[in-house]
Amino acid sequence: MSKSRAVKLNKRGKDPSKSSKKANRKSLVVPTGTAEADSMDVTDDDVDTTPGVNVTRETLDGTPVRALTFLKAIGTSTAIHASMAARGYKSDDHMQGWQLLHAASGYHEVAPSAEDTSIRDAIKQVDDWDEGGFQIISASLRYRFPDQAAFLLDGLQASTGAAAVLGVKQLLDRLDALETATDRVSTKQKDLAAIALLAQRGIDASERQRLRNLIAVAESAPALSLPDAETIAQSEAANLRNLMALRAWFEEWSGIARVVIKRRDYLIRMGLAKRRVTAVEPPAPPSPTPPAT
Repeated sequence: MSKSRAVKLNKRGKDPSKSSKKANRKSLVVPTGTAEADSMDVTDDDVDTTPGVNVTRETLDGTPVRALTFLKAIGTSTAIHASMAARGYKSDDHMQGWQLLHAASGYHEVAPSAEDTSIRDAIKQVDDWDEGGFQIISASLRYRFPDQAAFLLDGLQASTGAAAVLGVKQLLDRLDALETATDRVSTKQKDLAAIALLAQRGIDASERQRLRNLIAVAESAPALSLPDAETIAQSEAANLRNLMALRAWFEEWSGIARVVIKRRDYLIRMGLAKRRVTAVEPPAPPSPTPPAT
């Protein structure tokens, strides 16, 4: 700031340092279509590796939601689409927006393999069976054969997903032990009677084998390993590049839309304006009642 400028501000009762700070803040405003609306403050975490994109990481992370609103409005409103098309917004630009949004959101259109489908189906079937199966065993044995019921169901409960597979597998192992274990001589007669009763209730040898087969399929899924630090870093860098590419596209076309679209309700629909909130005045207090004479 020049000396003469500082003198003038002092005469007006203003702090020259505040005026200088205000000027510095203005110089940091991003010269793009929507950055001012998104983030007026520039921090040390700013991303500035794509020309025209200079916003915080928080703003980048919020861009997919804004881009989705923007694309949906153009794709579903003939009036908005026509206004944008008059300024060069073509179907290729619309498709590019969707492609960038998919990339930034981690979307991949990959059909599941037959193996993946069979594994999911096996897990679901076991998951669907465990709650009813445990209830049938409990209801059938808890009064007739309480020791055998405790042996089969101790610590087991209906679960979901992989936990259901593990629980049913433990149950099947206990059923096999109840039927064939050589260390349960004193209870062998009741053990076999409990097995026979369960067979009458639908949990027979063929059903147990069917469950075994489903568990074998469910457990055939390849074990997932944790990625190393380099793989994680590469994934994060790729995600950042995708977000910046989407942001550049969004700022370009939303900046044009702010000029082309005149109707506020259209801008609201595109996510580029907010509805005005009308303040509601509180009701007036009741008039005081005059004292009785």
